[in-house]
Amino acid sequence: GVAVLDADLRLKAGISPTDTWPLAWITALAEDPQGRMWLGSRDGLYLQTPGSGFRRWAVEHGLTSSSIRRLHFDQAGVLWVGTSNGLFRSDPEAVPPRFERLSLSDGRALGGEINAFAESAAGQLWVGGAAGLLRVDGLSLLPVDLGLGDAAVVGLLLDRGGVLWADTTSGLRKLSPGSAPETPRALAGLASDFGANLLEDGAGRLWSHRYVLDLSAERLHS
Repeated sequence: GVAVLDADLRLKAGISPTDTWPLAWITALAEDPQGRMWLGSRDGLYLQTPGSGFRRWAVEHGLTSSSIRRLHFDQAGVLWVGTSNGLFRSDPEAVPPRFERLSLSDGRALGGEINAFAESAAGQLWVGGAAGLLRVDGLSLLPVDLGLGDAAVVGLLLDRGGVLWADTTSGLRKLSPGSAPETPRALAGLASDFGANLLEDGAGRLWSHRYVLDLSAERLHS
């Protein structure tokens, strides 16, 4: 189910499984420009409609997998759906919705898990997954070489300085504008992922459930 908390982390409301919405494993949440809540699960994509319950979309509606891993609304209001087998985009206002599957720049359909999205202030969208780091260019995906072979990307973060951080199964990479990907010296010994769910605090430190990276002091804390 879903728990709704207030600013003081007190339980305010919740959504529990019902006969019309039987699943309980939620994997992704996103709010559209109209304030509606979209939910990803292992059983499909759901839209909460006040007074009408939930609407559901899955393989039978054009997705290649009913297992939804990540959701993202871009600055234009387009819904991006990352599944366990490919990436889709859709206009949430279209009835019925039409899911467009994105392909690599050579025309091959993208397969594998989608694990993360990051969007710049200028609207550039980045996608991370089993295929590594990808830059969205229209309906095509351009691979970005991180210098780590076939390492999967499990997390992405664009920090306040415009630096893109890509967390991979072989370590955390830093992509500054106009520079080649690099690994901060404090992470030289890190051979696994940083923790996937990345956050930046007010002091510019990077957090996950595993580590805190203090860039000013070049120190990694566990």
